[in-house]
Amino acid sequence: IILGIFIVVVAGAAYYFEGDVIKDRLMSVTKAVVYPQDVQLLQNEIGSCYITTAQEGLLLLGKQGGYIFPPADSLETGANIISYNYDKKAEIPTLLEMALELQDYMDLMLPLCPDFSLYSEMQIEEGEPKTIVSINDNNVKFSTNYPLAIVSGNDTFRIADPYTATMDVRLSKLRDTIQQIVMKVSQGFGQLNPEEIITPGVPINIVPYDDQTSVFLLEDTEAKLPIGGDPFVYMFAARK
Repeated sequence: IILGIFIVVVAGAAYYFEGDVIKDRLMSVTKAVVYPQDVQLLQNEIGSCYITTAQEGLLLLGKQGGYIFPPADSLETGANIISYNYDKKAEIPTLLEMALELQDYMDLMLPLCPDFSLYSEMQIEEGEPKTIVSINDNNVKFSTNYPLAIVSGNDTFRIADPYTATMDVRLSKLRDTIQQIVMKVSQGFGQLNPEEIITPGVPINIVPYDDQTSVFLLEDTEAKLPIGGDPFVYMFAARK
């Protein structure tokens, strides 16, 4: 009986330690798996493209009155197409509408950013990007699934992790300010005093366009964009 117990204990210990050895080997293999240099360079380029595209989309949205694709009846100044957030009635896009505009922009523009011709030695199969944008009080968050299958040499690598970016822009608070402006504008241009509408870090400028139209510019001076020092400006037109 004693001999039998001893054999069982020894066998169990051997199995346990062998299992740990196998586990350690598997873990070391997992840790050692990295993308080859050409695949890693492509992934890095797409990551940089992602930040650039998200920022460009957000800046464009601000300059066009909350739209990437402005309505047909918008003010064309030559340099910009600015939507009327007020034209006898409020037409301020909701946060959801702005998020959807940004999502469509990212899905459309992201695949155009990487220069795939630089990676002609690899076979690259792209999936369709799918973006989710959330607009919060102090930032705008982007997340995009952009699956890629890359054949490099004899190996195939699949990149499926989402790309993400956070833009420190107070778009939600800006919209609250715009609502206040539109309410004042509806009472008459002459009654509007920008100093009565106070949002910390959001100066308001009014530029007359013609006798019937004014362009409003709101700058988020607390915005922190990752690329360059461009301010975030929300522009919209108001017509009597």
